[in-house]
Amino acid sequence: MLRASAAVPIDPPAALGAVAPALAAERDRILQRDFLVMTWIEPDGERRRLRFARFSEGEWSAPFTVARDVAAETDDPPALAVVDTDTGRSTLVARVGDLVTRSSDRGRIWVRVPGPPLAFASLAGGFEEVHAFGLQEGLDGGAALWGSLVFADEATLDSRVSAHSATAAARTAEGPVVVYRDRGEDDERDVAIVRGADGAWSTPQRVHEDGWRSDEPPPPPAVAAHERQVVVAWYTASRKRPRLPASEEND
Repeated sequence: MLRASAAVPIDPPAALGAVAPALAAERDRILQRDFLVMTWIEPDGERRRLRFARFSEGEWSAPFTVARDVAAETDDPPALAVVDTDTGRSTLVARVGDLVTRSSDRGRIWVRVPGPPLAFASLAGGFEEVHAFGLQEGLDGGAALWGSLVFADEATLDSRVSAHSATAAARTAEGPVVVYRDRGEDDERDVAIVRGADGAWSTPQRVHEDGWRSDEPPPPPAVAAHERQVVVAWYTASRKRPRLPASEEND
């Protein structure tokens, strides 16, 4: 298991001015080792580039460039997922803006994945597959949440969600989960969750009814999963009381 202590810095090999980290856990069955994998955006002259590195046994690998000339949008953070394969070595999938890339050689070379734009999308890897979740903007100022195998079988998961707010996804033993900000009848922006299992999607369920109303896109929630255990954390300023709650969401 990967553990990082607050007393032991594990700063990645990122350049000064780096922003927007994305993290995932990887298991190499051939080497029998666990890795922390990470992407981030850093300055590249007058432009920006997406970089990647791997952490294991107290050391970072040399950084590799995933893509150049990328945008750094604070409300649309990059995403990173690990896809397990029969070979024992993982495939890595990274997204930044509308660009989706993959690497099958431990992050050294990245190849663009053809497909539609995936702005505001999060990724959840699995065995030989990766799910993407994102927003479809509506004319009424709202949005809908969609989910898809990259890039097939797209489905609308929630027809009324908060626009311009990124999603977060993870993989459980039964399938992917996605958390996001929904949009209630009175424009409250509560955190909700949808689960995938056996080729079907659950109905959306609110993690907690904060009743928060915000004129600006609210910060996205975060999610992590292990086996059937799911933990969701989010920021809320409902009733003018800024808080950072967390909830365990098990079946």
